[in-house]
Amino acid sequence: MCDDKVLEIVTPMAKSMEQAWDDNDYDTFVSGWSDETRKKFAKEEFDRQRNILFPRLGAYTTLKFLNIHRGPAEIIVQWEIKYLKRQEPLLLIYRLGQKEGKIIFTDCVFHAMPTPDSI
Repeated sequence: MCDDKVLEIVTPMAKSMEQAWDDNDYDTFVSGWSDETRKKFAKEEFDRQRNILFPRLGAYTTLKFLNIHRGPAEIIVQWEIKYLKRQEPLLLIYRLGQKEGKIIFTDCVFHAMPTPDSI
């Protein structure tokens, strides 16, 4: 699958996930996830993380594609994401797999991006 096709599929899924996070909608947030990933990130963990992070970050404002990395069993898509209450962007990383011909999320993490002052 070419990068453009991956982005055509993944971008709406990613935006939907971020909106679901903002809306506190667990079912929509995990709708594109693998069964194994859903088990690891149950509703209780979603609530725990959201209760810590949402007051600090606020709602997401922009999601900007950075790049795609391909491995033998997965595709990694990296985004720059900005939030209402945080001046600096975060690095959002989605690990993707395929099941029955469909792209599914297998992992989602974010990290603080370095700022020019921190380099």
